[in-house]
Amino acid sequence: MIKVVDIENGNEIKIYVTTDNESLKRLKNEGIYNKIYAMDKSAFLNLNLTDNIIMKDNKLYSNSEKIEIKNNLAWRLLSDLYMGEIETEGKQYKVEEIKDNEVYLTNADGTVGYFTIHRELYPDFKVGDTVQKNNRKYNKVEEVKDE
Repeated sequence: MIKVVDIENGNEIKIYVTTDNESLKRLKNEGIYNKIYAMDKSAFLNLNLTDNIIMKDNKLYSNSEKIEIKNNLAWRLLSDLYMGEIETEGKQYKVEEIKDNEVYLTNADGTVGYFTIHRELYPDFKVGDTVQKNNRKYNKVEEVKDE
């Protein structure tokens, strides 16, 4: 489940994304029939918080074209989200834990923060690694060894 912002009215909508037939069946078995959208798995895993996604014919598509946001509430919500994404550029994180398909990161400077990224996108990360966010992706920081 993810939340999206309707740019027409500023409402946050909960939607369910399926990337295969198994997840579609599971959602329907759980009694969820509304707001289910299909999307390619690699496209879904590579989504960032500020990506422009459009919904059409029960499918989600990444849209690189500019959109006009006329609703003030939608504009504020998306502006706050974008600024949060920009503020994390260049920051370093420690790989705290790896469980299931998630990599758990904390702020490398010891300040409060804990979030996950998809393991499939970063299969070479190991617990204890320091990573840095650049261009909305995470890369290992190579440690300098004293000689």
